[in-house]
Amino acid sequence: VAQRITYKLCVLVYKAIHEQAPEYIKGMISQQSPTRTLRSQAAVLLEVPR
Repeated sequence: VAQRITYKLCVLVYKAIHEQAPEYIKGMISQQSPTRTLRSQAAVLLEVPR
């Protein structure tokens, strides 16, 4: 059961990143944008809410 929940969450985030999810879900996810040029800039990083 836990693995299925993790899978569904990953699919939901994937769809939100690739513009395939509804607007209210895309609004919950924010991508991290580094202020300096870094090697990780090409990667899709998500911000953790605090």
